[in-house]
Amino acid sequence: MLPFVRLGVVCLALWAMLGGAGCNNSGSTAQETDQDTAMQEKDPWANEPLPQLSSTVPALPLAQRLPALNDSVSLAWEAMLKSDQQKLANLQTLLAQLTKLPKHNKALADSVRTLHQRLSTNRLTVDNLGNAAFMDQYEKGMELVIQQASRLKTQTPGADGCATCTELLEEVNLLYSSDVTIISRYNGFAGELNKTLKNQQDSIKILGEKFTQIKPRPTFLAEPVQ
Repeated sequence: MLPFVRLGVVCLALWAMLGGAGCNNSGSTAQETDQDTAMQEKDPWANEPLPQLSSTVPALPLAQRLPALNDSVSLAWEAMLKSDQQKLANLQTLLAQLTKLPKHNKALADSVRTLHQRLSTNRLTVDNLGNAAFMDQYEKGMELVIQQASRLKTQTPGADGCATCTELLEEVNLLYSSDVTIISRYNGFAGELNKTLKNQQDSIKILGEKFTQIKPRPTFLAEPVQ
């Protein structure tokens, strides 16, 4: 993905994705939806367009702004992890469905399986977020596995009649396109948090240990191009 360029970016609200909107086969439960809604309510800027962050955030007192920014970074990060988790889960189910069809391309199915296993083993974490080599390999792997899965579906006789397959792949593509919004929000909040921590060190010390425990967050290596 570096520099996180994606075509066909959809105008999807970030926190709508947290609610698991999409294919009915995603396995979302009412409890998960309630939890996601509660998470959204913690983020005071969930619906703020990114260009307005610079004017909205400083308006709050430091004692409110700092923990709110920290929470917003965490929510955006959780959204990114949830997106990847759902994409990989959908791809695994899609592969299982397609390989049940007798005339599927076995070599292509093995390629999808290998890529999926590699991504599942080497997941995105805070520790590797700033690793350029890892991020480049991870994003290229995610893009490739989606492409290969799409090819497998297209080339498998009988797959057109599999409604579940179509829904799974559509949700994967929707989530993948929506990642650009999550990355922008994460980088926006993390950048504002890090700037506040750097510029307000003395004031933060006065607020006490609860606030001094808040640490800078790593950012994605490049802002997505929209």
